[in-house]
Amino acid sequence: METAFDPDITRVGKRETITAGILVGAPASAGGAWLILNARRQRRLAEAQRLRQIFFKLVKAGRGKVTALRFAMEAQMDGEMAKAYLSDRSQEYDATFQVDNEGGITYCFHLGNINSRLLQSSDQAAAEESRLKAIFFKLVKAGRGKVTALRFSMEAQIDGEMAKAYLSDRSREYDATEQVDSEGGITYCFHLGDVDSRLLRLTTEMTFDVILEAVPPVKQREVVKTVQQLTGLDWKTVKALIRDVPQPIQRGASQATAEEFRQALEKVGAQVALVLKNSS
Repeated sequence: METAFDPDITRVGKRETITAGILVGAPASAGGAWLILNARRQRRLAEAQRLRQIFFKLVKAGRGKVTALRFAMEAQMDGEMAKAYLSDRSQEYDATFQVDNEGGITYCFHLGNINSRLLQSSDQAAAEESRLKAIFFKLVKAGRGKVTALRFSMEAQIDGEMAKAYLSDRSREYDATEQVDSEGGITYCFHLGDVDSRLLRLTTEMTFDVILEAVPPVKQREVVKTVQQLTGLDWKTVKALIRDVPQPIQRGASQATAEEFRQALEKVGAQVALVLKNSS
């Protein structure tokens, strides 16, 4: 995940984050504090995803070339931030750059590297949808047809508004009913017969490929050591592998194992994607 713009992404007002907790009926302490931190995390992820989508779109449209001015205009950020972002991406993708007579920089990316990431983006979206569906089915079954936005938010690690929107969509899909308590909290009530028919389709466990996407040069030694510990591969094999990222380092892993790989590698500075292999 990008960190170059974290200061701007995480400058969320206290009033806004507390509101995010109140919207799903949580107090502004204990469980509410968890929601505040989670809301901040979701905003960071959303902003990083927004910038990455703009980056991919512009590079593809420019046949590999993009300027800081064009990126700044599309992303609605100032020129220095745009240059910093493109500089990070140029290091990530081993890009080159051209400087014109007025000092303007054009970043030149290899489309082969970019296209592989574009394909992974769609896979990741499918994986996230499957993850949320699995959590939804589990909670509805555990609650005998009933689930609240707060419970879904905590299980899925998404903010309250996203949880409410997701459950509202599922409510329409399954013709569910809603109960509203005295404080405005909503309980979604699903017909188990309808949901059970979908649960039967989840008999195959979701499995993931763990893709090592990028390794900062200053973190290579730590990443090599971590990949060794996770996979059991020897030093030379791992070192050769990370020279040509993105590369899969584990195939067909369970969700728990894939998450373990991702957390361990992101902790030492690597960028990792989990790509869904099969879903029911």
